[in-house]
Amino acid sequence: MNALKLALLVVGIALAALLGLWVIGLAFSLLQSLFWIIVILLVVVVLWKLFGPDDTTAVTGSDANSKLQNAEMTLDEYRRKIESSTKADGEKR
Repeated sequence: MNALKLALLVVGIALAALLGLWVIGLAFSLLQSLFWIIVILLVVVVLWKLFGPDDTTAVTGSDANSKLQNAEMTLDEYRRKIESSTKADGEKR
């Protein structure tokens, strides 16, 4: 009976060791896959930076806002000019 318990203990330890090695192998294979995915993504980013579209040619929202503000300032200046000319004409009459 004692020998049977010892044999089962040895078999159980061997199976646990094999299961542990399988888990470690799975973890390392996932890390290896993750490494290669990161390397490929870095290559894609570098190629995009080198050969991608230039950011200077794109119209951004801030440029559109500044153009709109310039138009509003021009309209305000035009209104002031008309108001001053109408006041000057009113004073001359």
